[in-house]
Amino acid sequence: MLAFLRKPKWLLLGALVVVMVVAFISLGFWQLGRLQQVRDENQHILATRAAVSTPVQQLMRVGAPPAAANEYRKVTATGRWDTAHQILVRYRQIADDNGLYVLTPLVLADGNRVLIARGWIPPGPRASIEQPVPAPVAGADGTVTVTGRVRLPEGGDPHQTTVGKLVSVTRIDPATLPAGGPVYDGYVELVSQNPPVTGQLPQLIPQGTLSEGNHESYAYQWFTFGVMAVAGYVLLAMLEVRKRRRERANQPESPEHVTVDV
Repeated sequence: MLAFLRKPKWLLLGALVVVMVVAFISLGFWQLGRLQQVRDENQHILATRAAVSTPVQQLMRVGAPPAAANEYRKVTATGRWDTAHQILVRYRQIADDNGLYVLTPLVLADGNRVLIARGWIPPGPRASIEQPVPAPVAGADGTVTVTGRVRLPEGGDPHQTTVGKLVSVTRIDPATLPAGGPVYDGYVELVSQNPPVTGQLPQLIPQGTLSEGNHESYAYQWFTFGVMAVAGYVLLAMLEVRKRRRERANQPESPEHVTVDV
């Protein structure tokens, strides 16, 4: 009854199903692999967030980005704000609200600088109008101690422009920005400072929530597609069997098998 499965059409269909099943299973396991990578990355981020703060000079330097393993580590730095070389970063969102990050160089005791992302501010009425930026807070002697998260430089064209006296960019790549002197490669997202920030702006940048994405559901979908491919092949074969049975049942009997009543 299943001899038809050896016909070229069915052999080709079977081969196609095998290829599809192998592909779907491979994609499913690839998604599970990506899920494990994301989980490992999230565990690393949680561990770095929980680590004790360390002086910025131990994790960052001029001319080389921080090690990827040190991203999100908390660092401390003491210095003086250089508002003359303040930079705005366009197209940054907080809670789905578009705005700008404020990057202010902090001049350390050795003369090197580290860019501090002091926070987020809403956009101005027009891009061509210079955006008012809240002044940073410092002690009576002009110094401030900041604590923040290490972030790696962002690749890509920074699309640097000037609006009034302020430089505006879309990407944070300290090596390409006019920071006013030697600057650490990478930047720091402000978490707290001493003396503390006053006022509501700039709004501190949230550290963000961790997600595993949709990799697990995608994996199950690919596995389901594999099962469906096999089930479809089996269903087609069963329908073909039923069709052949009906055709055989509807065929008239041959003369030698017909009996005649006399």
